[in-house]
Amino acid sequence: MSRLRFATASVLAIVLGAAAIHCSLTTSLDGLAGGATPDGGDSAVTDALAADAPLGDAQALDSSAEAGSDSGRYCSSLGSTPVLCDDFDDEGPFIKWSGAKLGPGASVVRDRTASRSAPNSLLTTSAASANSIPAYLRLTSPSSVHRVRVAYDLRVDARDSQSAYAEVGYIRFGTAVRAHSFYLRLYGGVTPGAGFAAEAYLPDGGIPQNNVSLAGNPFTSWTRVEVDYDLGAAPHVSVTLDGVLAGDTALDPTRFKPDVATVEVGVGYSGPPSSSAWQLRYDNVTVDWDP
Repeated sequence: MSRLRFATASVLAIVLGAAAIHCSLTTSLDGLAGGATPDGGDSAVTDALAADAPLGDAQALDSSAEAGSDSGRYCSSLGSTPVLCDDFDDEGPFIKWSGAKLGPGASVVRDRTASRSAPNSLLTTSAASANSIPAYLRLTSPSSVHRVRVAYDLRVDARDSQSAYAEVGYIRFGTAVRAHSFYLRLYGGVTPGAGFAAEAYLPDGGIPQNNVSLAGNPFTSWTRVEVDYDLGAAPHVSVTLDGVLAGDTALDPTRFKPDVATVEVGVGYSGPPSSSAWQLRYDNVTVDWDP
């Protein structure tokens, strides 16, 4: 996908400097980590990232960890049962998810350093690189759906000081050929901003976009994010932050049609080159979809 549409965003990449990324001693070893950085250019990186990492096989598991009681936990407190709820408090592989995508040096792990609901959150890290480095868990619908609702608590722990933006929290429609998608766009810099986009992928290579600014929310503290991607009678996508509608945009029904959907939690794309890691925390993720 061409990234030329974001060239003007590079002016926002002001030195962040203070974001030192390190591996916490309290991080569970049941997560996933990417391999060594390839020596080649963009094509080599694309080839290296073509296959999804198998869940639970990238690092040794802590076999002594016991799953905690459901009593008092976020997922057990819900009045209804979503397609997926993950508060990341059960140790072990990410068996609730369909898979993961990890670039060289990236990782997706349970972590106890900070959480919205104790003890764990999901820590996703996209390593510094001359190329885009994905780091996310994914969940794919078993068949075509017309509506996807995703909610999670999000906190950005570190933004790269060089690349201007990252695309996170994708919702993609389409299987072999992507049809359209939604994502949050996080900007770097001293005064970072955010927005979201819904874009369609046309056969001729065109990418018409619907862009909405989320002014005043850099996600530096925990924020409850709710996304409603609805392709019903009046297609639209909306984002609610801490219970308040932050943005909504109508979608062209000829371009945004029902299909198989994939929800991603983590970094889907990081604008290269990057000089330090993007690091995001997620907690209390719920996913629902309607056929």
